[in-house]
Amino acid sequence: MTAILAHVVGRLAADSRAVWLSIALALYTLAAVPAATIHATFVEAETSVSAARLFAQAAVVVLLGLAAWAPTLPHYWRGWWLSALGLMLTLVVAGLASGFPGTALAIVNAAPVALGLAVAGPLAGLAVAVVGWIRGNISVSVIGLGCAILMLAPIGGTGAADGPVAEFGLTFPSTQLFGMLLVLAGLVQLARRTLWAVDSSRAEKQKELLMARRNLVRTAERDHELRNGLAGLAGAAHLFKSPALGDDAPVLSSAVAAELCRLDALLEVSDTYPRGVSQAYPVLPVLRQHIALRRCVGMDIRVDAELGLCALGVASTLAQVLTNVLTNCAKHAPGSPVRIQASKVGDAVRIRISDFGPGVRPGAEELVFGVGVRGERSHGDGLGLHISRRLLAPEGGRITMRPSSPHEPGCTVVVELRAAVADRSMLQRAAMADLS
Repeated sequence: MTAILAHVVGRLAADSRAVWLSIALALYTLAAVPAATIHATFVEAETSVSAARLFAQAAVVVLLGLAAWAPTLPHYWRGWWLSALGLMLTLVVAGLASGFPGTALAIVNAAPVALGLAVAGPLAGLAVAVVGWIRGNISVSVIGLGCAILMLAPIGGTGAADGPVAEFGLTFPSTQLFGMLLVLAGLVQLARRTLWAVDSSRAEKQKELLMARRNLVRTAERDHELRNGLAGLAGAAHLFKSPALGDDAPVLSSAVAAELCRLDALLEVSDTYPRGVSQAYPVLPVLRQHIALRRCVGMDIRVDAELGLCALGVASTLAQVLTNVLTNCAKHAPGSPVRIQASKVGDAVRIRISDFGPGVRPGAEELVFGVGVRGERSHGDGLGLHISRRLLAPEGGRITMRPSSPHEPGCTVVVELRAAVADRSMLQRAAMADLS
Protein backbone atom coordinates (compact mmCIF):
# COMPACT_ATOMS: atom_id res chain seq x y z
CA MET A 1 0.00 0.00 0.00
CA THR A 2 2.83 2.41 0.81
CA ALA A 3 4.50 1.64 -2.53
CA ILE A 4 1.26 2.28 -4.43
CA LEU A 5 0.60 5.51 -2.53
CA ALA A 6 4.14 6.76 -3.17
CA HIS A 7 3.79 5.95 -6.87
CA VAL A 8 0.47 7.82 -7.14
CA VAL A 9 1.92 10.85 -5.35
CA GLY A 10 4.94 10.81 -7.63
CA ARG A 11 2.80 10.73 -10.77
CA LEU A 12 0.40 13.44 -9.56
CA ALA A 13 3.09 15.84 -8.40
CA ALA A 14 5.67 14.86 -11.04
CA ASP A 15 8.02 14.24 -8.08
CA SER A 16 10.90 11.92 -8.94
CA ARG A 17 11.76 11.52 -5.23
CA ALA A 18 8.37 9.94 -4.53
CA VAL A 19 8.79 7.65 -7.57
CA TRP A 20 12.18 6.41 -6.33
CA LEU A 21 10.66 5.85 -2.88
CA SER A 22 7.83 3.84 -4.44
CA ILE A 23 10.33 1.57 -6.22
CA ALA A 24 12.32 1.09 -3.00
CA LEU A 25 9.21 0.28 -0.96
CA ALA A 26 7.90 -2.08 -3.65
CA LEU A 27 11.18 -3.99 -3.75
CA TYR A 28 11.35 -4.08 0.05
CA THR A 29 7.85 -5.48 0.48
CA LEU A 30 7.79 -7.79 -2.56
CA ALA A 31 11.35 -9.12 -2.45
CA ALA A 32 13.21 -8.48 0.80
CA VAL A 33 10.43 -9.40 3.26
CA PRO A 34 9.26 -12.54 1.35
CA ALA A 35 12.89 -13.67 1.04
CA ALA A 36 13.30 -13.45 4.81
CA THR A 37 10.08 -15.45 5.32
CA ILE A 38 11.17 -18.15 2.87
CA HIS A 39 14.62 -18.23 4.49
CA ALA A 40 13.08 -18.98 7.89
CA THR A 41 10.74 -21.66 6.46
CA PHE A 42 12.80 -23.53 3.84
CA VAL A 43 16.24 -24.26 5.23
CA GLU A 44 17.14 -26.30 2.13
CA ALA A 45 16.97 -23.15 0.00
CA GLU A 46 19.06 -21.10 2.40
CA THR A 47 21.81 -20.21 -0.06
CA SER A 48 19.51 -18.98 -2.86
CA VAL A 49 17.17 -17.13 -0.51
CA SER A 50 20.04 -15.50 1.39
CA ALA A 51 21.57 -14.26 -1.85
CA ALA A 52 18.22 -12.93 -3.02
CA ARG A 53 17.64 -11.20 0.32
CA LEU A 54 21.10 -9.65 0.26
CA PHE A 55 20.60 -8.35 -3.28
CA ALA A 56 17.15 -6.94 -2.42
CA GLN A 57 18.54 -5.14 0.64
CA ALA A 58 21.39 -3.67 -1.39
CA ALA A 59 18.98 -2.56 -4.13
CA VAL A 60 16.74 -0.87 -1.55
CA VAL A 61 19.75 1.01 -0.13
CA VAL A 62 20.68 2.22 -3.63
CA LEU A 63 17.09 3.28 -4.33
CA LEU A 64 16.90 5.21 -1.06
CA GLY A 65 20.08 6.99 -2.06
CA LEU A 66 18.47 7.87 -5.40
CA ALA A 67 15.39 9.11 -3.53
CA ALA A 68 17.59 11.46 -1.51
CA TRP A 69 19.34 12.66 -4.68
CA ALA A 70 16.07 12.65 -6.67
CA PRO A 71 17.38 12.47 -10.26
CA THR A 72 14.71 12.93 -12.90
CA LEU A 73 13.52 9.74 -14.53
CA PRO A 74 13.36 9.70 -18.34
CA HIS A 75 9.81 10.10 -19.59
CA TYR A 76 9.75 6.55 -20.99
CA TRP A 77 10.66 5.04 -17.59
CA ARG A 78 7.91 4.03 -15.23
CA GLY A 79 8.11 3.15 -11.55
CA TRP A 80 6.29 -0.13 -11.96
CA TRP A 81 8.63 -1.18 -14.75
CA LEU A 82 11.65 -0.59 -12.53
CA SER A 83 9.99 -2.46 -9.65
CA ALA A 84 9.33 -5.43 -11.91
CA LEU A 85 12.91 -5.24 -13.16
CA GLY A 86 14.16 -5.35 -9.55
CA LEU A 87 12.05 -8.43 -8.81
CA MET A 88 13.30 -10.17 -11.94
CA LEU A 89 16.92 -9.42 -11.03
CA THR A 90 16.29 -10.78 -7.53
CA LEU A 91 15.04 -14.05 -9.04
CA VAL A 92 18.05 -14.14 -11.36
CA VAL A 93 20.40 -13.71 -8.39
CA ALA A 94 18.60 -16.52 -6.55
CA GLY A 95 19.02 -18.77 -9.58
CA LEU A 96 22.70 -17.98 -9.91
CA ALA A 97 23.21 -18.65 -6.20
CA SER A 98 21.68 -22.09 -6.54
CA GLY A 99 24.10 -22.81 -9.41
CA PHE A 100 27.15 -21.49 -7.57
CA PRO A 101 26.41 -22.15 -3.88
CA GLY A 102 30.00 -21.83 -2.71
CA THR A 103 30.53 -18.39 -4.16
CA ALA A 104 27.10 -17.25 -2.98
CA LEU A 105 27.73 -18.37 0.61
CA ALA A 106 31.11 -16.62 0.63
CA ILE A 107 29.48 -13.34 -0.37
CA VAL A 108 26.50 -13.69 1.96
CA ASN A 109 28.62 -14.60 4.98
CA ALA A 110 31.25 -11.92 4.34
CA ALA A 111 31.38 -9.60 7.36
CA PRO A 112 32.16 -6.43 5.36
CA VAL A 113 29.07 -6.96 3.23
CA ALA A 114 26.77 -7.38 6.22
CA LEU A 115 28.38 -4.46 8.05
CA GLY A 116 28.19 -2.24 4.96
CA LEU A 117 24.47 -2.90 4.50
CA ALA A 118 23.81 -2.45 8.24
CA VAL A 119 25.38 1.01 8.09
CA ALA A 120 24.37 2.11 4.58
CA GLY A 121 20.68 1.25 5.00
CA PRO A 122 19.88 3.57 7.94
CA LEU A 123 22.16 6.27 6.51
CA ALA A 124 20.27 6.24 3.21
CA GLY A 125 16.98 6.63 5.07
CA LEU A 126 18.42 9.44 7.20
CA ALA A 127 19.66 11.15 4.03
CA VAL A 128 16.09 11.25 2.73
CA ALA A 129 14.93 12.64 6.08
CA VAL A 130 17.63 15.34 6.08
CA VAL A 131 16.83 16.38 2.51
CA GLY A 132 13.15 16.68 3.41
CA TRP A 133 14.00 18.78 6.47
CA ILE A 134 16.29 21.07 4.47
CA ARG A 135 13.60 21.60 1.84
CA GLY A 136 10.97 22.25 4.51
CA ASN A 137 8.98 19.12 3.63
CA ILE A 138 8.18 17.43 6.95
CA SER A 139 6.33 14.61 5.19
CA VAL A 140 9.47 13.54 3.35
CA SER A 141 11.43 13.75 6.61
CA VAL A 142 8.97 11.39 8.31
CA ILE A 143 9.15 9.00 5.36
CA GLY A 144 12.95 9.04 5.46
CA LEU A 145 12.98 8.40 9.20
CA GLY A 146 10.62 5.46 8.74
CA CYS A 147 12.86 4.03 6.01
CA ALA A 148 15.89 4.40 8.30
CA ILE A 149 14.10 2.40 11.00
CA LEU A 150 13.12 -0.25 8.45
CA MET A 151 16.71 -0.65 7.34
CA LEU A 152 17.93 -0.60 10.96
CA ALA A 153 15.98 -3.79 11.73
CA PRO A 154 17.59 -6.71 9.84
CA ILE A 155 15.19 -8.53 7.56
CA GLY A 156 16.53 -11.83 8.79
CA GLY A 157 15.61 -11.24 12.42
CA THR A 158 13.83 -14.10 14.12
CA GLY A 159 11.80 -11.98 16.45
CA ALA A 160 13.63 -13.23 19.52
CA ALA A 161 14.39 -10.83 22.29
CA ASP A 162 18.07 -10.55 21.58
CA GLY A 163 20.29 -7.90 20.11
CA PRO A 164 20.43 -4.15 20.74
CA VAL A 165 16.80 -3.49 19.91
CA ALA A 166 15.63 -5.94 22.54
CA GLU A 167 17.23 -3.86 25.26
CA PHE A 168 14.42 -1.37 24.78
CA GLY A 169 11.75 -4.05 24.88
CA LEU A 170 11.29 -4.10 21.07
CA THR A 171 11.55 -6.99 18.66
CA PHE A 172 12.61 -6.74 15.03
CA PRO A 173 9.07 -7.27 13.65
CA SER A 174 7.66 -4.57 15.92
CA THR A 175 10.45 -2.21 14.86
CA GLN A 176 9.71 -2.91 11.21
CA LEU A 177 6.01 -2.26 11.79
CA PHE A 178 6.77 1.03 13.52
CA GLY A 179 9.01 2.09 10.63
CA MET A 180 6.39 1.16 8.05
CA LEU A 181 3.71 3.09 9.99
CA LEU A 182 5.96 6.16 9.92
CA VAL A 183 6.40 5.75 6.18
CA LEU A 184 2.65 5.39 5.71
CA ALA A 185 1.90 8.45 7.87
CA GLY A 186 4.37 10.55 5.90
CA LEU A 187 2.98 9.37 2.58
CA VAL A 188 -0.60 10.12 3.64
CA GLN A 189 0.40 13.66 4.60
CA LEU A 190 2.37 14.03 1.37
CA ALA A 191 -0.62 12.77 -0.61
CA ARG A 192 -2.87 15.35 1.08
CA ARG A 193 -0.47 18.14 0.24
CA THR A 194 -0.16 16.90 -3.32
CA LEU A 195 -3.93 16.72 -3.79
CA TRP A 196 -4.30 20.22 -2.37
CA ALA A 197 -1.62 21.48 -4.75
CA VAL A 198 -3.29 19.73 -7.69
CA ASP A 199 -6.68 21.22 -6.78
CA SER A 200 -5.15 24.67 -6.39
CA SER A 201 -3.34 24.35 -9.70
CA ARG A 202 -6.50 23.18 -11.43
CA ALA A 203 -8.48 26.07 -9.97
CA GLU A 204 -5.77 28.50 -11.09
CA LYS A 205 -5.71 27.00 -14.57
CA GLN A 206 -9.48 27.23 -14.79
CA LYS A 207 -9.29 30.85 -13.69
CA GLU A 208 -6.64 31.57 -16.30
CA LEU A 209 -8.71 29.78 -18.94
CA LEU A 210 -11.78 31.81 -17.98
CA MET A 211 -9.78 35.03 -18.17
CA ALA A 212 -8.40 33.99 -21.56
CA ARG A 213 -11.91 33.30 -22.83
CA ARG A 214 -13.10 36.65 -21.53
CA ASN A 215 -10.19 38.38 -23.20
CA LEU A 216 -10.98 36.64 -26.47
CA VAL A 217 -14.61 37.71 -26.22
CA ARG A 218 -13.57 41.27 -25.41
CA THR A 219 -11.20 41.34 -28.34
CA ALA A 220 -13.82 39.97 -30.71
CA GLU A 221 -16.43 42.44 -29.49
CA ARG A 222 -14.01 45.35 -29.70
CA ASP A 223 -12.98 44.39 -33.22
CA HIS A 224 -16.64 44.15 -34.14
CA GLU A 225 -17.34 47.66 -32.87
CA LEU A 226 -14.28 49.09 -34.57
CA ARG A 227 -15.24 47.58 -37.91
CA ASN A 228 -18.77 48.94 -37.65
CA GLY A 229 -17.57 52.39 -36.70
CA LEU A 230 -14.91 52.53 -39.39
CA ALA A 231 -17.42 51.42 -42.02
CA GLY A 232 -19.50 54.54 -41.40
CA LEU A 233 -16.48 56.81 -41.30
CA ALA A 234 -15.15 55.39 -44.57
CA GLY A 235 -18.26 56.49 -46.41
CA ALA A 236 -18.22 59.93 -44.83
CA ALA A 237 -14.56 60.52 -45.68
CA HIS A 238 -15.25 60.45 -49.42
CA LEU A 239 -17.90 63.14 -49.14
CA PHE A 240 -15.86 65.79 -47.35
CA LYS A 241 -14.42 66.85 -50.69
CA SER A 242 -17.84 67.12 -52.30
CA PRO A 243 -19.46 70.60 -52.50
CA ALA A 244 -22.88 68.96 -52.59
CA LEU A 245 -22.93 68.57 -48.82
CA GLY A 246 -24.33 72.02 -48.30
CA ASP A 247 -26.03 72.44 -44.94
CA ASP A 248 -25.34 68.83 -44.00
CA ALA A 249 -21.61 69.48 -43.73
CA PRO A 250 -21.66 70.64 -40.06
CA VAL A 251 -23.79 67.67 -38.99
CA LEU A 252 -21.59 65.23 -40.88
CA SER A 253 -18.43 66.80 -39.48
CA SER A 254 -19.83 66.56 -35.96
CA ALA A 255 -20.83 62.93 -36.56
CA VAL A 256 -17.35 61.99 -37.78
CA ALA A 257 -15.73 63.72 -34.80
CA ALA A 258 -18.08 61.94 -32.38
CA GLU A 259 -17.37 58.56 -33.96
CA LEU A 260 -13.63 59.14 -33.85
CA CYS A 261 -13.86 60.02 -30.15
CA ARG A 262 -15.93 56.91 -29.46
CA LEU A 263 -13.51 54.62 -31.29
CA ASP A 264 -10.57 56.24 -29.54
CA ALA A 265 -12.21 55.61 -26.15
CA LEU A 266 -12.92 52.04 -27.22
CA LEU A 267 -9.22 51.46 -27.83
CA GLU A 268 -8.00 53.17 -24.68
CA VAL A 269 -10.12 51.47 -22.02
CA SER A 270 -9.06 48.08 -20.67
CA ASP A 271 -12.46 47.13 -19.36
CA THR A 272 -15.04 45.16 -21.33
CA TYR A 273 -16.78 48.20 -22.72
CA PRO A 274 -16.08 51.93 -22.70
CA ARG A 275 -17.71 53.60 -19.76
CA GLY A 276 -18.27 57.21 -18.90
CA VAL A 277 -20.06 59.06 -16.15
CA SER A 278 -23.79 58.41 -16.29
CA GLN A 279 -25.57 61.69 -16.89
CA ALA A 280 -28.43 63.22 -18.83
CA TYR A 281 -27.81 63.80 -22.53
CA PRO A 282 -29.99 64.85 -25.49
CA VAL A 283 -31.01 61.95 -27.73
CA LEU A 284 -31.77 63.66 -31.03
CA PRO A 285 -28.20 64.87 -31.79
CA VAL A 286 -26.92 61.28 -31.46
CA LEU A 287 -29.63 60.09 -33.84
CA ARG A 288 -28.90 62.84 -36.35
CA GLN A 289 -25.18 62.13 -36.36
CA HIS A 290 -25.69 58.48 -37.22
CA ILE A 291 -28.33 59.32 -39.80
CA ALA A 292 -25.81 61.62 -41.47
CA LEU A 293 -23.17 58.88 -41.50
CA ARG A 294 -25.53 56.33 -42.99
CA ARG A 295 -26.85 58.68 -45.63
CA CYS A 296 -23.27 59.14 -46.79
CA VAL A 297 -23.17 55.51 -47.88
CA GLY A 298 -26.54 55.70 -49.63
CA MET A 299 -28.91 54.43 -46.94
CA ASP A 300 -32.45 55.78 -47.11
CA ILE A 301 -32.90 56.62 -43.46
CA ARG A 302 -35.31 59.03 -41.75
CA VAL A 303 -36.08 59.95 -38.16
CA ASP A 304 -39.24 61.10 -36.44
CA ALA A 305 -38.45 62.16 -32.89
CA GLU A 306 -40.00 64.27 -30.20
CA LEU A 307 -38.13 67.43 -29.33
CA GLY A 308 -36.35 67.71 -26.01
CA LEU A 309 -35.81 63.99 -25.45
CA CYS A 310 -33.16 63.39 -22.81
CA ALA A 311 -31.86 60.02 -21.62
CA LEU A 312 -29.88 59.04 -18.54
CA GLY A 313 -26.66 57.18 -19.24
CA VAL A 314 -23.72 57.60 -21.58
CA ALA A 315 -24.15 59.04 -25.07
CA SER A 316 -21.48 56.71 -26.48
CA THR A 317 -23.61 53.73 -25.40
CA LEU A 318 -26.52 54.87 -27.53
CA ALA A 319 -24.10 55.65 -30.37
CA GLN A 320 -22.67 52.14 -30.22
CA VAL A 321 -26.11 50.53 -30.10
CA LEU A 322 -27.25 52.58 -33.10
CA THR A 323 -24.11 51.59 -34.99
CA ASN A 324 -24.76 47.89 -34.37
CA VAL A 325 -28.44 48.01 -35.28
CA LEU A 326 -27.98 50.13 -38.42
CA THR A 327 -25.09 47.91 -39.53
CA ASN A 328 -27.42 44.93 -39.24
CA CYS A 329 -30.01 46.79 -41.35
CA ALA A 330 -27.41 47.42 -44.03
CA LYS A 331 -26.28 43.77 -44.00
CA HIS A 332 -29.61 41.96 -43.80
CA ALA A 333 -31.85 44.42 -45.66
CA PRO A 334 -29.59 46.12 -48.23
CA GLY A 335 -31.35 48.90 -50.11
CA SER A 336 -34.32 48.88 -47.75
CA PRO A 337 -35.50 52.19 -46.25
CA VAL A 338 -34.88 52.53 -42.52
CA ARG A 339 -37.22 54.45 -40.24
CA ILE A 340 -36.39 55.65 -36.73
CA GLN A 341 -39.03 56.82 -34.27
CA ALA A 342 -38.13 58.25 -30.87
CA SER A 343 -40.61 59.26 -28.17
CA LYS A 344 -41.03 59.32 -24.43
CA VAL A 345 -43.22 56.57 -22.99
CA GLY A 346 -43.69 56.86 -19.25
CA ASP A 347 -40.25 56.94 -17.62
CA ALA A 348 -38.45 55.68 -20.71
CA VAL A 349 -37.22 57.02 -24.02
CA ARG A 350 -38.29 54.51 -26.67
CA ILE A 351 -36.48 54.32 -30.02
CA ARG A 352 -37.91 52.12 -32.79
CA ILE A 353 -35.63 51.21 -35.69
CA SER A 354 -37.40 49.45 -38.57
CA ASP A 355 -36.43 48.19 -41.99
CA PHE A 356 -38.43 46.41 -44.69
CA GLY A 357 -36.15 43.47 -45.27
CA PRO A 358 -36.78 39.74 -44.72
CA GLY A 359 -36.78 40.06 -40.92
CA VAL A 360 -36.13 37.13 -38.61
CA ARG A 361 -37.95 33.85 -38.52
CA PRO A 362 -40.86 33.62 -36.07
CA GLY A 363 -39.79 32.57 -32.59
CA ALA A 364 -36.19 33.71 -33.02
CA GLU A 365 -36.72 37.25 -31.70
CA GLU A 366 -34.88 36.43 -28.46
CA LEU A 367 -32.35 34.00 -29.89
CA VAL A 368 -30.73 36.69 -32.05
CA PHE A 369 -29.31 38.31 -28.89
CA GLY A 370 -27.13 35.31 -28.16
CA VAL A 371 -23.39 35.22 -28.83
CA GLY A 372 -22.54 34.15 -32.39
CA VAL A 373 -26.18 33.94 -33.56
CA ARG A 374 -26.48 35.18 -37.13
CA GLY A 375 -28.60 34.73 -40.19
CA GLU A 376 -28.22 31.84 -42.60
CA ARG A 377 -26.67 34.05 -45.29
CA SER A 378 -24.89 36.42 -42.95
CA HIS A 379 -21.11 36.67 -42.86
CA GLY A 380 -21.00 38.69 -39.64
CA ASP A 381 -19.83 37.68 -36.20
CA GLY A 382 -23.25 37.50 -34.54
CA LEU A 383 -22.14 39.90 -31.81
CA GLY A 384 -23.86 43.23 -32.52
CA LEU A 385 -27.16 42.67 -30.76
CA HIS A 386 -25.51 40.76 -27.92
CA ILE A 387 -23.09 43.63 -27.30
CA SER A 388 -25.93 46.14 -27.45
CA ARG A 389 -27.92 44.33 -24.79
CA ARG A 390 -24.89 44.09 -22.49
CA LEU A 391 -24.13 47.77 -23.01
CA LEU A 392 -27.62 48.90 -22.10
CA ALA A 393 -28.12 46.67 -19.06
CA PRO A 394 -25.86 48.61 -16.61
CA GLU A 395 -27.66 51.84 -17.53
CA GLY A 396 -31.10 50.38 -16.95
CA GLY A 397 -31.86 50.20 -20.67
CA ARG A 398 -33.03 47.31 -22.77
CA ILE A 399 -33.23 46.23 -26.38
CA THR A 400 -35.83 43.90 -27.89
CA MET A 401 -36.96 42.76 -31.29
CA ARG A 402 -40.59 42.83 -32.35
CA PRO A 403 -41.96 39.73 -34.03
CA SER A 404 -42.62 40.05 -37.74
CA SER A 405 -46.17 40.12 -39.04
CA PRO A 406 -47.83 40.36 -42.46
CA HIS A 407 -48.91 43.90 -41.61
CA GLU A 408 -45.41 44.96 -40.52
CA PRO A 409 -42.84 43.27 -42.76
CA GLY A 410 -39.18 43.56 -42.04
CA CYS A 411 -37.37 43.85 -38.75
CA THR A 412 -38.15 46.23 -35.87
CA VAL A 413 -35.71 46.73 -33.01
CA VAL A 414 -36.86 48.66 -29.94
CA VAL A 415 -34.33 50.40 -27.71
CA GLU A 416 -35.52 51.74 -24.37
CA LEU A 417 -33.47 54.16 -22.26
CA ARG A 418 -34.15 55.67 -18.89
CA ALA A 419 -35.62 59.10 -19.39
CA ALA A 420 -33.77 61.89 -17.62
CA VAL A 421 -35.61 64.23 -15.30
CA ALA A 422 -34.75 67.41 -17.15
CA ASP A 423 -34.61 70.81 -15.48
CA ARG A 424 -34.94 74.11 -17.33
CA SER A 425 -31.26 74.41 -18.23
CA MET A 426 -31.22 70.86 -19.53
CA LEU A 427 -34.29 71.51 -21.64
CA GLN A 428 -32.64 74.58 -23.09
CA ARG A 429 -29.51 72.59 -23.98
CA ALA A 430 -31.63 69.85 -25.55
CA ALA A 431 -33.62 72.39 -27.53
CA MET A 432 -30.46 74.02 -28.83
CA ALA A 433 -29.12 70.61 -29.78
CA ASP A 434 -32.38 69.80 -31.60
CA LEU A 435 -32.16 73.02 -33.59
CA SER A 436 -28.49 72.63 -34.46
